Amino acid sequence: MSKDTFFFSHDMNTRTDSKIKQLIRKHGLTGYGIFWAIVEDLYNNANELESDFAGIAYDLRESEEIIKSVIKDFELFVIDGNKFGSVSVQRRLEERYAKSGKARASVLRRWPKSNLNTNVLKSDTNVLHGDTDSNTIKDNKIKDTESKVEKESIHILPEQIEEYEIMQMLVPEMFEAWKAKRVNYQSHKETDYQALLQIAYHIAKLKEWKRPLVVSLFKDECITEWKSIIDFTITDSWFSDKTLHFIATPKHWLDLVNKRITNKNGNKNNKPALAGVVIDNQNRDYGNL
Repeated sequence: MSKDTFFFSHDMNTRTDSKIKQLIRKHGLTGYGIFWAIVEDLYNNANELESDFAGIAYDLRESEEIIKSVIKDFELFVIDGNKFGSVSVQRRLEERYAKSGKARASVLRRWPKSNLNTNVLKSDTNVLHGDTDSNTIKDNKIKDTESKVEKESIHILPEQIEEYEIMQMLVPEMFEAWKAKRVNYQSHKETDYQALLQIAYHIAKLKEWKRPLVVSLFKDECITEWKSIIDFTITDSWFSDKTLHFIATPKHWLDLVNKRITNKNGNKNNKPALAGVVIDNQNRDYGNL
C-alpha cells in the first residue's frame, strides 16, 4: 500500500452498535462488509453518493436487494433525495480537513499569505491566429494534449480538497528541484507559489490521474515529471530564461508540452509547437510577472 494512502478510523466497538447488530442479524457479515465498503466509497467521494443501488450492487458483486436494504433499512446513512451520506463520515472528514489545514500552514509558512489563492493563473487568450496551412502539426498526440490541458483558473470543489492539499504540500519540493537546476533564477515570491501550484495541477490533468489514484501516486510521479520538465526548459532556447509564472500560464504550458512531444518525435526546431498561434508580446497581459 502506498505511503500516501489516506486512512479513516474504524471504531473497535462498531459491532456493538444497535443498528449494526440489526444489520448483522439480517444479512450476516456479508451485510457488515457491504456497510464498510460503502463507507470507504463515501470517504472517497466527499461523503456523497447517488442512490444507484444497481450500480453499487454491480461494483460490490452483490444483489441490488441487499444493497438497498443496507442503505435504507437500518438508519446507518442519511438519505437526501437521490443521494446519501453518513453523519459519522462527515464528522471525520471535517476533523481531517481541520488537521490538514494546520499541517498546510506549517509547510507553507515561508510563502506569503497572498499566495493562498485557489484561482491561480488565468488563461491568456490574447493571441493572433496564423496561417493554419503552413503550421499544421501532423502528430495526433499534440491534438490529444490540447484537450487535456485546462485553459482556465483552478476552481477547487469540495471533493478535490485532498488533491489540492497534496499539491500545496508539493510546492516547496518542486521549488527546490527548480532552484537546483536553475541556480541563477531570481525568485518571485508573489507569483512562484501560485505558478508551482498551477503546474502541479497541469501535470495531474496531463497524466489524466483520477481519484483516488491521484492521492496515492501524485507526489512521487509529479516530482519525477516536474524534474523532467525542468531539464527540458534548460535545453530549450524558448523556455530557458522564462519564469515559473510564464511557464505555468495555461497557454505557455500547452506550448511547452507540445514542444516536448514534437522534439521526441524528431522535430528539433525551437519554435512553440502549438498549431496556428502567434504570440502578440506587445499586447499580452502578464499580470504579476
